[in-house]
Amino acid sequence: MYNDIFFISKVDELLMFDKIKTKSWKCEYEETVYKIYDWEKRLTGYYYPRYNIDKDQEEIEDDIIFKMNKNKDPVVGGHIMLPMVRLDLLDSEYIGLEQTISNLEMSLKRVREWRDWIAINKSRFHIINNFICTSREDRNMLAILLDINQKTTLDEKEILSVIKPLLNQLNIDGLV
Repeated sequence: MYNDIFFISKVDELLMFDKIKTKSWKCEYEETVYKIYDWEKRLTGYYYPRYNIDKDQEEIEDDIIFKMNKNKDPVVGGHIMLPMVRLDLLDSEYIGLEQTISNLEMSLKRVREWRDWIAINKSRFHIINNFICTSREDRNMLAILLDINQKTTLDEKEILSVIKPLLNQLNIDGLV
């Protein structure tokens, strides 16, 4: 009787009970970049396609990118930028030493969660590299750029179909 029990992954289980918002992500193109929104219309991240423009064409880069997007040209990968960790250290007039240590420890824990997640999922989601930067909007926030090496077309729906499984898994795992 118990031999008939099958292993069900966490993703499969959540899909079965419709707890994952699989159709909830939204992608909007705006000036060379694709903005990614969640089901509550909150900006979640950005997707930067790898346009592969030659150095001798940099002067007309914007025109080339515009035409590529208009023609829905194929590209091989790009970077998805997502919030990684909120430091809660900057933009405070004063902060105590113990609070500073606590904030840094929590930040380090979160960064390690990202590192472990990438190690486990990099081949599944075609992640070939990653980079960290400060967020443009919030210098207290570190963002992660995941270098994705997967063919797609410069089209909102196509790009979303490529990154949606990654976004869903990050959501399930509590990272976005």
